[in-house]
Formats: sequence, structure tokens, C-alpha cells
Amino acid sequence: MNLKDIIVNTKTVEIDYPGLPGFKVKVAAVSREVSRKLKEDSEVTKIDHKLKMPVTEIDEDTFVEKFAAAAIKGWSGLKYKYLQELVLVNESEIEDSEAEVEFSQDNVVAILKHSQIFDTWINEQVFNIERFRS
Repeated sequence: MNLKDIIVNTKTVEIDYPGLPGFKVKVAAVSREVSRKLKEDSEVTKIDHKLKMPVTEIDEDTFVEKFAAAAIKGWSGLKYKYLQELVLVNESEIEDSEAEVEFSQDNVVAILKHSQIFDTWINEQVFNIERFRS
């Protein structure tokens, strides 16, 4: 048997977010190959004016968007009252703190960009192979 025939690049599981009852996140494993592709797809070449030559770097915004799409496949139970545990929010704008935050790529990207806690937790999950074993 050839290993390339049985190795999968991704698998999805639903995980309870610690400390926020009912908040579950559907995450996908991010393989080394997928991770490398995300980085490559996020690279931009710029001219370094001091060195007077092109340099390649990661566009952080592009990387977060691509990572969010690859790693987070859904969520449920994220109530507006939980947001203050993850990011700074303007509470006066929240009409119903018990309502759930809609899952969308824009919302995922916003939380990843503004919440070090959530970003760290997601990274721990998607790169932990134990999470994805049957």
C-alpha cells in the first residue's frame, strides 16, 4: 500500500471552546502541506528601498483570511455576551446579549485578527493531530 493513497490533508471535528458553555467550533486539521500552501498564497514581493532589491514577505491580512477559511468551518453557541471574553466590544451596540453571533468568514477573520486568546486556541487545535483521530 502506498502511503499517499491513505494520507488525508484535512479532517473536521467539532470542539467545545473552554469556559464558554455551549460555544462549539468546527475546526479542520491543517496539514503541513496545507499550511505551506497558505503561506505561499499569502506571500507578496516588495522592493526594500534600503537594500534596493525585492524581498518576499507574508501579507498578514491575506494569511489570516486564508487560514480562517481553511481552519474554521463553523461554530454554534457563540453568544454576544461571550464576545467580551474574546475581544474588546462596544457593549452599547449589542441589543440582545443572549443572541448568537452569526458564523461568517468576515466574523471569523475579525475574531482571529482581534483576539490573541482565540487565535492561540485555534492554532493549538488545528495543528494537534490527536484532536482528529477517530
